[in-house]
Amino acid sequence: MTDEGKIERGTAADRICSDPVYQGAWESIMRDLYKAWVESPLDDVAGRERQRLELDVLTRLKGKFLSYMNEAAMVKAEAE
Repeated sequence: MTDEGKIERGTAADRICSDPVYQGAWESIMRDLYKAWVESPLDDVAGRERQRLELDVLTRLKGKFLSYMNEAAMVKAEAE
C-alpha cells in the first residue's frame, strides 16, 4: 500500500472512531457483552467462551482501527 493509501485509510479510521454514533454503539455493545459475561452462570462454559470471544473480536477490531491511525501518523511525520 502506498503512503497516500495509508494516510487515507488512517483518516477514514479516525473519522469512524470519532463518530458519536459509532462510539455510542461501541460502548453499548461492549457494556452489554461484558454484563452478560459477568452475569452468566459459571457452569455455562460454552456461553461464557462465546461472549469472551465476542469481546475479544471487538477489541481486535478497535485495535486495528488504532493501528491504521498510528500508521498514518507515522507516514505523515516521516514526510515532514
